[in-house]
Amino acid sequence: MAGLRIALLASVVVLTLTSCTTGGAPLELSVDGETVSQENSGSRDRFKPRTEAADSLWLADGAVETFPYLPETDEHEHLHELAEKQLNADPFAADGHRAVAWIYYNETNFKEMADCAARAVVLSPASKINRLCLSLAMYGRGAHQQAFEMASQALVLPPSVNVPQNDCRLYLCRAASALNANRYQASLADADLALKISPDHIYANLLRGEALTGLERNQEALTCFRKSLNYINTKDTAPYTLLKAETLLARAKAYLLLGEKDAARADLEQTLALCRNLLQKTDRKLQSQRQPQTQRQLQLETPPQSQRQLQLETPPQSETQVHPQKQRHSEATNAGTEAENSYTFYLKPNAYYLAGLAARQLGRMKEADALFLEASNLRPNWYLPRVERAAALLSRGQQEEAFRQCRLASLLAPRSALAKSMLALTEQMQGDFGSAFLHAQEALKLNELQPEAWFVLAFANFQDPKTAQALAMTASRLAPANTAGKVAQTWALLADKRPREALSIANQVVDMEPFQPDHYAMRAHCYLQDQKYDLALKDISSARKMLPEATRFKEFMEQIKTQKAKTK
Repeated sequence: MAGLRIALLASVVVLTLTSCTTGGAPLELSVDGETVSQENSGSRDRFKPRTEAADSLWLADGAVETFPYLPETDEHEHLHELAEKQLNADPFAADGHRAVAWIYYNETNFKEMADCAARAVVLSPASKINRLCLSLAMYGRGAHQQAFEMASQALVLPPSVNVPQNDCRLYLCRAASALNANRYQASLADADLALKISPDHIYANLLRGEALTGLERNQEALTCFRKSLNYINTKDTAPYTLLKAETLLARAKAYLLLGEKDAARADLEQTLALCRNLLQKTDRKLQSQRQPQTQRQLQLETPPQSQRQLQLETPPQSETQVHPQKQRHSEATNAGTEAENSYTFYLKPNAYYLAGLAARQLGRMKEADALFLEASNLRPNWYLPRVERAAALLSRGQQEEAFRQCRLASLLAPRSALAKSMLALTEQMQGDFGSAFLHAQEALKLNELQPEAWFVLAFANFQDPKTAQALAMTASRLAPANTAGKVAQTWALLADKRPREALSIANQVVDMEPFQPDHYAMRAHCYLQDQKYDLALKDISSARKMLPEATRFKEFMEQIKTQKAKTK
């Protein structure tokens, strides 16, 4: 399902490894058209092999199991220190640049992450972890083809201390990239490879299920989702909560494709509840952190403390007051608590985003709009909430704001085919057909399997119904589980005055996404053209009930009533 993965990449990456010699021309790497390079530092060999520093986030306990939500532990501070020491002492230290990239990963700032990871690759091109880090950064920026290629390059490199032979996350990264590019067979193959290494992996089962859904093998997909949920249900931490929410969202889609509407609604409602509970828990933790003193501190009448001590709510004590072993244990406990609170805070945008997806799939566009807005406010550099918010805004009739969000998303992720496609769609809705056509073409250059781009091109050719239908059918064939192609087919058939054929496709769309008001409005158009006025009124009434603020539904209802009156 497009958009369900944490999302996690940047633009065309061109590596020139022929210059990796002492005294050769600096190695360069292009990210979003900007060249990242490192000049020679005196006579030192910039590419002299050195032992890589172990990555705290990558190797932390549970990091493999909870991927892509890399757990932040007390070791995360070590990562900050590593970056600071390495870069202050040696700006050519690849490990330091990569350490900074991981920090940006937790902040969902994939542009800065891509820049740092690119420097690490330039400085140490034979490093497996550097290429993996850059692959994740590109994934986060929506450049899924480039993320796939970078993960493939990392896979052929020898294992290292950072990425041992039994680490499945490279396959997971490549599987997620293929899935977002609608390359379901490739995604399924990599998910299977990951499961060979780690048979019980939660995210591997989730990705495998989504790939199977894309291939219309929905019963098999449900088996994968059930396995994923069975592993998650024994856990109660923020990363597992978000993985459960993602799994429920994916399972809801499989249920809908199987016609099990009630089961899908239950999964979507549970997703909303999980995300809301996580957000409430986060707010309570942050509120408790802001309290100036604990009851124990008041009893001890402690003097003013540093900001870090205030956050940890621990009284200052000298080494003579506390046994050294007890002091170290206390410090470790408090550091772990601080890291847990910090990490939960960093996950807030993800919780808002997943809740927004659930609300939008339930047809609650106003609620979805507000949730995506919160995610964007917390992570302004993250393009996905803006793209998804634009879809909710279009349903609410707010075309100008939808265009603005897509424009920002396209600037944040210039190599994202999805962002380009949605930008084209909003331009088309505003009547700027020339720009819409150009951006749709750009999207297809980035990913020829992007159904939304084919959707826009189909609309651009409505004066030639046969061409429009062919383009729409291409979208349906490339991504059969995505409704974009079928919606375009329906409108193309209506433009060709073939309402009964259009109605057949519209029924499929409503069955696939039964909570979307615009689908009912589209089917009402089919009924109207076929002069089945009562059925048209029934569908447009359903659309109005789902989205009462949409004035276009009210106007269309009046149009149906007027035409019905004329036929009497």
